[in-house]
Amino acid sequence: MTKRILYLKISTKNKNLNFFIIQKITLKKLIIFGTGIAAKLAHFYFKRDGEYLPVCFTVNRSYINSEKLCKLPIIPFERIDTIYKPDLHEIFVAIGPSSMNVNREIKYKESKSKGY
Repeated sequence: MTKRILYLKISTKNKNLNFFIIQKITLKKLIIFGTGIAAKLAHFYFKRDGEYLPVCFTVNRSYINSEKLCKLPIIPFERIDTIYKPDLHEIFVAIGPSSMNVNREIKYKESKSKGY
């Protein structure tokens, strides 16, 4: 359970009214496939606006060139289902439009075969 605090300020001619609204929400845990610009942008929007909580990035082992991205770990895709269980996590494939979406479709199908 995660808490999100919303701030609402209402100004009138005579007073300023301040309200803090606390919502208890359950964020879905999200794995982002990719480490490029599309992945960073997805992380930004999911973290800020979504009902998802990004927990890590994943790419094929041969594409990993650092341990973290946006302060989250980068996990080899070959091992992702042993570390982050498919029944507790969802995956978002954030690959740009290279190769006419063929790569994105391949990774989507591979993710589905792992149970995501």
